[in-house]
Amino acid sequence: MSVLLTSLPNYYEEVAHRLLVADWMVNNFHSPESSELYNPINYIFKIQSDPTNFRASLDLNVLQYTVNCVKKPKQTDSYRTACAMLLFCRAAEITLEPNLAVYERINYGDGNVEEALDDLAILRALDNTNAEQLAAYMLGDDCALQSITPQPIDRPKLREKLTEYNRLTHWDSIYVLVLGLVRVQLDETTPHNAKFLRFVDWMICEYRLSLPCLVYAARLFGCKPYAKMMKYRPNQPRDSAQKALRNMTWDLFYVDHYFKNLVDPQPPWKQVLFSQDVALRGLLRDTIRIQYERSISPLHPLLHDGVGDACQELLVAADSRSDRAYGTKQWAQDYRAKLIQELEAEIGLVP
Repeated sequence: MSVLLTSLPNYYEEVAHRLLVADWMVNNFHSPESSELYNPINYIFKIQSDPTNFRASLDLNVLQYTVNCVKKPKQTDSYRTACAMLLFCRAAEITLEPNLAVYERINYGDGNVEEALDDLAILRALDNTNAEQLAAYMLGDDCALQSITPQPIDRPKLREKLTEYNRLTHWDSIYVLVLGLVRVQLDETTPHNAKFLRFVDWMICEYRLSLPCLVYAARLFGCKPYAKMMKYRPNQPRDSAQKALRNMTWDLFYVDHYFKNLVDPQPPWKQVLFSQDVALRGLLRDTIRIQYERSISPLHPLLHDGVGDACQELLVAADSRSDRAYGTKQWAQDYRAKLIQELEAEIGLVP
């Protein structure tokens, strides 16, 4: 039996306490006690016993809280928690992975690229900062990180990489699913308790099945929705409406990205996600639970009476349906673009 002995600094109790209270981290590890999630020894033991490394994806809010420890003169509780996250990741030898948050920051436009690069330079500096400085800031010293300066980065190379594609791979696909959700939500002719099944039928018939989106729809159209899941309003100004759709798409994209790596892991690393968004964390935890149980039964308590069983019947019969577009000649390169155009018009997002 392998034994790993190590000691933790005196401030680490505050690190674990802050992260437990904030509840920012989501992972797919099985642990009997939530407090064990923030015991770095567990991660180090795993790294040493298996060919495994851990990476922590950050959402945009968490990235912003982290770099604001340097950018903002006055600290907040969220900034201090971000420092606790840095200390935990360092102690557990977890690599920070801010790529998705950076892509969300630039939002496929050139206007925010320089700011995104500034944030990356600050994050790298913090990731290499003396742990005692981070701990002092976490414990309430506003001045502990005043000496931190952005770390040099290869800005031309990173700028080119960040703007290489107009869209992240798969982002537009998630955007179509969000438009489908909004279209069903706005349809006043469909009773609320029938919206979930209508959306599932649309996914099967006209687009494609997605477990993260199935979970999103179960929460949105079910009995126990998370707050502020539906951000789109048809009477919003166009810029605000587009921003709302992008925000919803990013929420689902984070969940989908994590899920894809869960079902098709890319060795030699495992992932965790840090997010301040309650709905995003809840959706991801729901999705992980269903994946491990290999059944949609955990969704049944979220749905109206009888809807869970009816959904199961739709899913079982999906591959045999003659009206399904997925996998046919109709499912061509321009099919997604056509759906986007049609759905945007249906929900009132017009030029």
